[in-house]
Amino acid sequence: MAKKKSIPVPKHSNKNLKIVFMVSVALVVLAILVGLYFSSSVLVGQADAPPVVGIVNLQQQDTYVSSVLTLTPLRFTLELPVSSAPAGAVKRYFLSLAPNDLGGFSYLIETEDGVILQDVLSAVSGGDVSILYVDDDDVPDLRVLFQSGRLTLQSAGAFLPSASQVSLIGRGARNENQDLTSLIRLREGEELKAQVVGMSVIVPMVNVTINGQPVVLTDMHSVEATHRFEGLLSWIPPAGSGAYVIDVASTVRGRTTHFYYTIAVGSVVYALQEPQFPLVLVKTDDQGKEQLNVTLKSTLDLQPFALPCELENPAVERFFSDPAVYRVYTWNGERQEAMVWTRSAPSDFFNLLPGVGYFVELGEAKEVNIQSTCSRSVFEPALAPAIADQKTLTFSQGWNLISLPGVVPQPMAGLNNNFLIVARVVQCTQSYSCIELPVSPLLIPGKPYWVYLSQPTKVDYTLRELQ
Repeated sequence: MAKKKSIPVPKHSNKNLKIVFMVSVALVVLAILVGLYFSSSVLVGQADAPPVVGIVNLQQQDTYVSSVLTLTPLRFTLELPVSSAPAGAVKRYFLSLAPNDLGGFSYLIETEDGVILQDVLSAVSGGDVSILYVDDDDVPDLRVLFQSGRLTLQSAGAFLPSASQVSLIGRGARNENQDLTSLIRLREGEELKAQVVGMSVIVPMVNVTINGQPVVLTDMHSVEATHRFEGLLSWIPPAGSGAYVIDVASTVRGRTTHFYYTIAVGSVVYALQEPQFPLVLVKTDDQGKEQLNVTLKSTLDLQPFALPCELENPAVERFFSDPAVYRVYTWNGERQEAMVWTRSAPSDFFNLLPGVGYFVELGEAKEVNIQSTCSRSVFEPALAPAIADQKTLTFSQGWNLISLPGVVPQPMAGLNNNFLIVARVVQCTQSYSCIELPVSPLLIPGKPYWVYLSQPTKVDYTLRELQ
């Protein structure tokens, strides 16, 4: 019987990983990993590590998800950025868990001076959640969730994404006093001028970078009465067309919220230009239509790929019409197995979709240039009630191979307005070299991500067309 190639879910350790193909006999679900580069690593998606009993710092990471808990009392040292603490500071608490007769846990939070909170996490109806105020003000500080046998701890920075609000107001000749959208169009050589406005429960501290480089704001001032910060952003793009990402970081009491914008200069609407990824450009042609341009590298190694826009013709064989493209891999989260498209052979899927991650294998080492018509848009979580053009991303319990639709980067925490329980996020670059990311990374259009979820989730969204 012929053998069918597949992709493995990622391994992980504290170092970069390199993973090779696993080969599985056709129609057999279990796959065999070959060529393990790090023999000490544990396969992600396999057996869970034992529960961590130690220090949980919710400033370094907004969310902590435990392994499946056993009927054993646990005690965590919890470092938490509470609302009454100065910016950048944490307070230390002790969180103790003890199993109860109902299949859940009783817990208490205490300081060295004594108990300040105690409650019960029920296992009835699948789980329980508590929002806790651990100091004297009216701002919540901690979210405790017990679901599917796992404990999830979140600081307010994770479950209160609206703690800060940021807007950019145009100050240029073409956009004076207009609220700028998440895609900002500039002519070649045109200066970007915008008022950066930040608001929160107190005056936020605001910092701006463009493509990772700090930008100094001028005419900065704050209005204490309205908790408002203002500063003037002035930036001249490099010569020629290009796309650049603005990151406006608003920090309030040690919690930082990021707001992202894409600057599209000239004909380029979006660009992914990183060494370990194919070149991905979304450009406007002479007729005003959007063209997706992809350049695959001259290598036989796996190349990560995702769509930043919707194709007019999504057929795999049409998009990858160059005969050098031999196989395309993706992942079925519901069945927890790979799906493979093979040229001129029976295949598991036939269309390329936004929101899905892929890996491309060439049959010969040559540079492959691809051009296709698509629509430029920005991902937006859908609000109730449902609207006609609403779409849905379905995440299964276990591993999912996803991507971010649209041409504007988004943090994973902003994917939906509900609680998304993300246990692990892994990014694999060219050659299937993988590294584990924080559980709420910035998602970049055109990149695939392995995401492990503790429970199935649906994310409703729209792709708003941009002018």
